[in-house]
Amino acid sequence: MAFRAGPVRPEILAGAEIAFGAAGLLCVLISTGIFGSQLTLMFFDKSIDATLPALATYAATLLAPVLARPLGVRLSLAVTAGTLGLATATTALVRSEWVELIAAGVGVVVGAWWLSLYVGSRSSQRGSGPGIPMAIGIAAYFVLRAASRTVPIDGIPLPAAGIIVLGLMLGLGIAGRMALAAPRRWVTTDARGALGLLALPPLIFLSDVMTLNGAAIAGAGGLALGPAGVASTYVGALFAGAGIGCALALRIPAGARPFAAAAAVALGTGLVVAHLGPVSVVGGVPVAFGTVLGASVLVDSRAREARSPVLVASMLGLGWLIGIVGTEIYYLRFASEQVLVGMVALVVAALALAPSSPDLVRLRPAASYALAALAVVVPVATLATTPSPIVASHPGSFRIMAYNIHLGYDNVDVVAVDAIADAIRVESPDLVALTEVPRGVPIMGGHDLIGQLAERLRMSFAFGPMVGDVYGLAILSRVPIDEIHVERLARTDTSDIPRVALFVKTAGLTLVATHLGGDIPSEVRSIIDAVGPTRGVIVAGDLNSTPDSPQMQLFAAAGFTDLGAVANANTFPPDRPYKRIDYLWGAGVTALTVRTIDTLASDHLPVVADVTVP
Repeated sequence: MAFRAGPVRPEILAGAEIAFGAAGLLCVLISTGIFGSQLTLMFFDKSIDATLPALATYAATLLAPVLARPLGVRLSLAVTAGTLGLATATTALVRSEWVELIAAGVGVVVGAWWLSLYVGSRSSQRGSGPGIPMAIGIAAYFVLRAASRTVPIDGIPLPAAGIIVLGLMLGLGIAGRMALAAPRRWVTTDARGALGLLALPPLIFLSDVMTLNGAAIAGAGGLALGPAGVASTYVGALFAGAGIGCALALRIPAGARPFAAAAAVALGTGLVVAHLGPVSVVGGVPVAFGTVLGASVLVDSRAREARSPVLVASMLGLGWLIGIVGTEIYYLRFASEQVLVGMVALVVAALALAPSSPDLVRLRPAASYALAALAVVVPVATLATTPSPIVASHPGSFRIMAYNIHLGYDNVDVVAVDAIADAIRVESPDLVALTEVPRGVPIMGGHDLIGQLAERLRMSFAFGPMVGDVYGLAILSRVPIDEIHVERLARTDTSDIPRVALFVKTAGLTLVATHLGGDIPSEVRSIIDAVGPTRGVIVAGDLNSTPDSPQMQLFAAAGFTDLGAVANANTFPPDRPYKRIDYLWGAGVTALTVRTIDTLASDHLPVVADVTVP
């Protein structure tokens, strides 16, 4: 592909640069999110270590200079942008586990190359530097996720996904063509600028983990535990959107931008991590403000001309490795605050030392205000259109369901929120004990799964967090919830995920949802001790044990009845169920009917019982 150099009006070039950079970064963020989710599903879920494939993929991001040398500035940008667009489209539109994994992996690698080449070059005509496009790309990703109600792009209906992808492709192609019409040159930076580039990918990962994550912000404020928390994620997103709007609309002096961004990220993170109730939710404003402003600050617009983009590409590539390793360790250590603080400290230090950019071209005021308004209006609209639960009166008998919903993916690892909701709706249960419930975990789709199901089914819910505030158990309810309690279970293996039991009381019935680790009798004893002499109790969930295991016999010895034993209700795997690991154990209840439901909406079958409480 050949490009003719020619004069381009500065205002047109500035707009093209911004659109090209923002569209490209949005593609990178989409690919990165889906790649992480597919690795989690296809490798972690299949007991294969995903560390090596993840590290190999992100290590490949260091190879951008190898491509840049023979192709030159504009052609290497064009090739990587085109490949990135194709990979993103494939990832979003082809709903197949291996295709999504491979296409997203290509998108991650080529997207990182494109980002390195884009940030590592400048137009010879004066236009906008890469800082503003970075901020807009992150803000646009937030708006997209808010508009889709946290559903990832590979999970929304194909027509809607096709429109989004078409818009991205047009923006990337047309804006890229215009931006690359002018001559470009490679640039490099000094030590402070290099530190900023190193911190940019960790800042992007932090935006997914917490700083722009409505579910994490709401969870830190205690809003997401239920039963009135159906729209809590959108409340958190609203405060994050307010911070984004301020970052886009306020005219902060160039010399004050680095300090303002560093102070906002530090303050906001501190408020969110401290779990101070509503104060932590308000902390979403400064942390989002600092994230978006920081994205524009960390890219040095005063970079000087160079013979190659080696330094820029190396720093960004190392940054991707730090970001992905930090994110994986954060979740592998069950939302380790030490890891989070370490990543935040790197970002804050880089922001505090970043050079000011007096020549940074800003968006026109009208465009800034429009984007700022969008960041607030979309979460407000989402919040306003969230349906309220329909609460029924206490029934004479209860229909109870236990369902491992596999992070919101079906048995072949395709997003299946609607199918899961349909499987529940058909049975019309009064209470549903759910396991494997993520709420905004980027390596698990990033969606607020219990919020989505509660909306679709018009049910209230209770949530029991196991990892941070964003992964755990949930109970959906069609009847009034009188009391909620989360019981931490005894741990004998600190390498295993912390286990909990979620207690919900309603009309004389206590439903206990839990997800046990398998051959760990101490977890069962914790539940039995917490239940005590109470009767009218059902313990429901994925207990990861067969009926003849010692830990299941502990329930029998404590006076519980295996309600599914009569039906021999095997639950795993869903297409050829040969073992029973999902249970309804009852004490002081009478089961009228028990059955499993034939569905491939998850990697387990749900088990349903109609029960009465004498």
